[in-house]
Amino acid sequence: MPARRSARCIRTVSDSSRSRVPVVRIVGGKPGAKSPKLTGLPPALFTVGHADHLLDDSLFMAARWKAWGNEVELAVYPDCIHGFLRFPMALAERARQRIHGFMDRCLGPA
Repeated sequence: MPARRSARCIRTVSDSSRSRVPVVRIVGGKPGAKSPKLTGLPPALFTVGHADHLLDDSLFMAARWKAWGNEVELAVYPDCIHGFLRFPMALAERARQRIHGFMDRCLGPA
């Protein structure tokens, strides 16, 4: 049964096991409040699998990052699930290489 929980959550939802799962507002903050400014943030690389349950969140945040004038890269890997970077597969290795390359460009080689 939906119920208010906090300023960062719209409501809570009970699943079949009766545990409570927060449903978070994507824009953050209280309903009707201005969303926080995202200017001047460091470069970001959003890495997500096409079959990841957080795909929409990653797409939304990457677009929001860019809209505020920050440098952003978005990498969506086909047929990959959440946590695919931990699996011994070619796409995971390519993603890890891209992440390392991104970090080297931003921070300099280790």
